[in-house]
Amino acid sequence: MRALWILAALVVHLGLHGNELWMTNDSPFPLRAQVYGAAGFYEEQTVEPGTQWHWSDDQAFSGPANAPNTGASNYTVFWFCAKGGQPYGTNTNVIAGSWVFAQTSNGQQSCPLPKKAPTSPTPTTQ
Repeated sequence: MRALWILAALVVHLGLHGNELWMTNDSPFPLRAQVYGAAGFYEEQTVEPGTQWHWSDDQAFSGPANAPNTGASNYTVFWFCAKGGQPYGTNTNVIAGSWVFAQTSNGQQSCPLPKKAPTSPTPTTQ
């Protein structure tokens, strides 16, 4: 009987949350993640290094920028460098409920390093 209640709770949970993805930025760079599906662009979020972003097509769980009722389809997650916008990588054929990691994306997986300010030579005393 207990197993039946657990199964029922799981079914209700899945029905309430719809399609969702968890994006993890396991790179050393701040990245922008963009979620695309069958209906096109859904949402974009900046994800700092070592943090995660939960996306859901249910507006109650992820915010008003999501397209509701997107249906079950595979997704594509594009990762871009937060500074400069260069492509970082792409995860394709991502199924709903998946964890998506920046370091497993296909692409250059690199962002430009910040330029150091020029240093002036230290005056010497004689």
